[in-house]
Amino acid sequence: GLELVKNNNYSFVALLEHPEYYPRFGFKRASAYNIISENKDVPDEAFMILVYDEPALKNISGVAYFIKEFLSTVKKKL
Repeated sequence: GLELVKNNNYSFVALLEHPEYYPRFGFKRASAYNIISENKDVPDEAFMILVYDEPALKNISGVAYFIKEFLSTVKKKL
């Protein structure tokens, strides 16, 4: 999946997962790029992004919104 994202020239990919596991693949806290999750219950260290195009994220900030099906699954786990 990550290769597909990279090969289609997306600037980054976001995920909500285990903060101990995904940094080994280059993922960093999204908040380090001024991107936060819409869900306030999501721990900062668990919402991460893998950046493919650093210049594209310069001076960017905002809230990431997830599809409703994803959020209902997350709320069950939290």
